[in-house]
Amino acid sequence: MPLASKERALLCRNSGRQAFFTKGHGCGPAKVSPRRTWGDYPRPWRKSTILRRARFRHAAGSGDRGRLALFTDCRRNPPSLRLWAALTGSAGGDGMSDWRRRLYDHYVSSEQGGASSSSGYRSEAPFINHLIARHLPADRDIRILDLGCGAGGAIFWLKKAGYRNVAGVDSSPEMVAAAAKGGVHEVKLGDLREELKNTADNSVDLVIVIDVLEHMSREVLFEACGDIFRVLRPGGHIIAHVPNAEGIFGSRSLYGDLTHELAFTSTSVRQLFLTIGFREIECYEDKPRPHNLKSGLRALVWQIGSTLFRALHAAETGSFDCILSQNLLAIAKAPRTFSSEPGTGSREENTTEQRAIRTGAT
Repeated sequence: MPLASKERALLCRNSGRQAFFTKGHGCGPAKVSPRRTWGDYPRPWRKSTILRRARFRHAAGSGDRGRLALFTDCRRNPPSLRLWAALTGSAGGDGMSDWRRRLYDHYVSSEQGGASSSSGYRSEAPFINHLIARHLPADRDIRILDLGCGAGGAIFWLKKAGYRNVAGVDSSPEMVAAAAKGGVHEVKLGDLREELKNTADNSVDLVIVIDVLEHMSREVLFEACGDIFRVLRPGGHIIAHVPNAEGIFGSRSLYGDLTHELAFTSTSVRQLFLTIGFREIECYEDKPRPHNLKSGLRALVWQIGSTLFRALHAAETGSFDCILSQNLLAIAKAPRTFSSEPGTGSREENTTEQRAIRTGAT
C-alpha cells in the first residue's frame, strides 16, 4: 500500500530502539532519515504512537479487520473508525455506507422489490403456504417480528392466517411505502439492528428473516443473530431464507443483488446457529411446488434434473444428501433449558456471551 503522508513509521528494529523514518510522497521512493532512538523523536512520534499508526495503516491496507479491532475502539477512537469506513466502504456513522444507502433508497425502482399490493401478494402464497406455514406455531397470539420484511408479503399472509401480533421493519423507504400501499401498516422504516437492540430480552416468539442475512458482513451477521437469540423467548424460533451456495443456480441468487454479501450452505447455516446457541436446526429446499399446471411442470422438470445433479454430488462426496435449490430455508430453535453438549450452556450464559461480544468485553 503506497504511503502518502509526510512522515510514516515503516519498521521497528533492535527490540524497538531504532526505526526507519520515511518522508515519502504518493508512489515515489521513500527517503530514509538517519536512525535514532525513540527518545530523540518529538512526543507525537514516540514509539506507541508510531506503532499504533503503522498497525492501523497496515490493517486498512490489507483489509485485516481483526488486526484493526485490536487497537481501535468506537468509544475511544471514532476518527479511526471513520477513516476505516472511508478506506473500505464499510458502515459509516449511520451504520450504512453511501452506496448501500442509495441502493436501499431505490430498492423498488431498481426492480429489486417484491409485491406491493394485495393482488401482488398472491404470488407469494405458494412460498408461504408450502414452505413456511407448516413451521408456524399454532398459537395465533404469539409475538412475531419480521426483520427486513420488504413490502410486507409475509406479514400480509400471517395476518390472513389469523396471527394478530405481527410487526415488521425494513430499511428501504420505497419498500415501507409499498407495504402501506398494499394495506400492510405494521411495517415501519428503520435499521433492523437498532430494532433488535431496542427489543427486550425474551420478548419475541418468532423472528422471520427472509432474504436478509445475505446482506450482512460476517461481523454484522454474528451480532444480529446474537441479538435475535437474545430477544427470543425460550423455545422460540427463527425462520431464515438465504441464498444457497450449494445450489445449482446458487450464484444467481447471490449475485442478483448488489447489496448481497454472503451465501450459505446447510453446513454453514448449522455452524452459525450452533455457535450462537440455537438448537434443533433444520434446512429445507426451496424447490418448485405444484399449485397449478405451469408450476406442476416446473416441479416435474426440477425433480428429474435435480436427480442427475444429486448423482454427481454423490460421485464427488459419497452422499446424496444435498440441497440444490438456489435458496434454502433454515429453522432453528432457542433452547428451553440447560444443554450439556460441549461448548454450549444455558440461555442465560449464551446471552451473556453475546452481550460481551457486542460490547467488546472479555
